[in-house]
Amino acid sequence: MAIVSIAGAWNSYRTQLLQGADSVQLTETRRAFYAGSAAFFSEIGAAFDGPGPGTAEEELKLLALLRELADFRELVLTGGDSLAR
Repeated sequence: MAIVSIAGAWNSYRTQLLQGADSVQLTETRRAFYAGSAAFFSEIGAAFDGPGPGTAEEELKLLALLRELADFRELVLTGGDSLAR
């Protein structure tokens, strides 16, 4: 089984999307990438109330997180993710 790591995901992201980025952009993007990972895993941890198999409510919380990520992906693909005012 392959070891999954945030560093591996970051390197894949960097290779695919940040070719030609300068060091400041790479640093800031990497910080945001890791901050997003930390926030996501915090939310996953908060979704579970205790040990053992998940409940239906916990499953709904995780599905809501996955839906939010899918919705954001769609925003990015359609250009609707700009925060410019």
